[in-house]
Amino acid sequence: MIKKIFLNPVILSFLALTLFIGTYLFLNRPKTINPVALIDSSISPSSICFNQTCLQLKDDLWWYQDQFPADQAKVDSLLSSLYEANLDTIVSNNPDKFEQLGFSSNQPFLIRVGETVFELSSSLQNVSDSLVKFNDQNQVYETNYLGSVINFSDPAFWQPTFITNLASYQIKKISASNQIKTLEVTNQDSTWPDQEYLDLISHLTPIDYFGQTQPESNIIYDFNISLDDNTSQTLTIGQSVDKLYWASVDHQFYYSIDFTEFKTLTSILI
Repeated sequence: MIKKIFLNPVILSFLALTLFIGTYLFLNRPKTINPVALIDSSISPSSICFNQTCLQLKDDLWWYQDQFPADQAKVDSLLSSLYEANLDTIVSNNPDKFEQLGFSSNQPFLIRVGETVFELSSSLQNVSDSLVKFNDQNQVYETNYLGSVINFSDPAFWQPTFITNLASYQIKKISASNQIKTLEVTNQDSTWPDQEYLDLISHLTPIDYFGQTQPESNIIYDFNISLDDNTSQTLTIGQSVDKLYWASVDHQFYYSIDFTEFKTLTSILI
């Protein structure tokens, strides 16, 4: 009886199909290899390029295309991901599948770190990892998530997110002053600013990068912000002679800010 069942043409066809599919999947599975570092951790690159645009290291600061100082936290995060990235799985070595995996022969997205050049997949199907390919190899590797092609190619992504970046709940004292008045408030005072004000002064957003020269201004305010860990930061804002509003925390980089936010910050002295 059992012999007749296994000799049944339908059963034999099913077993043959199952064996074929299993063999195909086994032969075409991602191939695990000995881990290889994507970037040599011993190198300290002075530039990271994305196609024709570059982040450049100058005097310990990263710049985007010599146009503005890049968000240091985002650069540090990228470098950390690059150094930690290991190539331990070959996803495909079939060039016919490369475009399907997000590698365009017409518009490749190349990343250059020192002497290392690789292509990053534009596919966002799986944001938990990245696919990379070296130009001189017909192999696509899987590695940890490095970031989005869309972000890397967007200059707005590299602009600093905040001029000040403080924990508002840690602010214990604000000393504000201009040319004619000085005011000091602590978080124990009844005149302590509301949460909206604290959120603004702790995370002031830039609109655009002015440069490394303070704009010529007749109206300037200083806000010394003291935190409960005994650190402090001084925010300087001003109104330029041509009615632009700017801010800086280091008197090295100056950014334009929103007029409404300028008025809100200075309201503490009115």
